[in-house]
Amino acid sequence: ADACIVTISAKEVITWCPAWEYDFEKGLFTTEFEAHNCLITSTGIFLPRDTRKDFKDVLQKIMMFSKNIRYEKFTSIFHEAYGLLSNQGKLQVPKNLRETIPDMTEDQLRVFLAAYVADVFGGMGSWNDGPACEAHVKGLQTEYQELSTELRKQIDNAILFVVNGGI
Repeated sequence: ADACIVTISAKEVITWCPAWEYDFEKGLFTTEFEAHNCLITSTGIFLPRDTRKDFKDVLQKIMMFSKNIRYEKFTSIFHEAYGLLSNQGKLQVPKNLRETIPDMTEDQLRVFLAAYVADVFGGMGSWNDGPACEAHVKGLQTEYQELSTELRKQIDNAILFVVNGGI
């Protein structure tokens, strides 16, 4: 786990977490710190900011991008996640999560499942494979990287928000 820097004011907590990236051309790591806002509740609990709108925004953008590079499988995955966040998708907990998922409200469950569905990174046949290659072939690797990075960030933010009692 990365160490983060925390700043605290009367109403807000900001965690500054490093985002590491390896530059293959230079042979060096670069580090940028990303700010994550949290609110302090009346009971003193740090609550991550509700980023559902940001999550939906990146899902719409990456949905259109995956359609543009002709990866309909991922377009439908992102559409399903978007539907869950928009209270349109069918709320169905996958079998492998039924025994381990904590009690949640319906809204929390929708955000959690949207993050679960949208997590397309890693493994064979993932978003990191064919879509990355196709984006490179079409000269869209910068857009691919930016959207992928933002999606990963929004998935993490959504999970933090839900498990820390958001909604």
